Amino acid sequence: STKPGPEFQTHPDIQVSETSTVRLELTVGADGRVHEVNVLQGIPGQTPKIISTVQTWRFRPATENGNPVSAPFTVDLSFRGQ
Repeated sequence: STKPGPEFQTHPDIQVSETSTVRLELTVGADGRVHEVNVLQGIPGQTPKIISTVQTWRFRPATENGNPVSAPFTVDLSFRGQ
């Protein structure tokens, strides 16, 4: 079995006053799309923009016995303070 592999990821375009890290737990479907976004650590006021950007991401889906399956994927995004 394999884990999901990122294929297309744009970084959310948000401004922060100090360097911040966002931690997200995604559910990547068998179709390689993001089906669920669970924000483990966010930036106040920026969560909707982060989620909408992450929902455009595409993955090579995880596999089990050669078949694509839904799987979790945790990602940290860092934003540099302005």
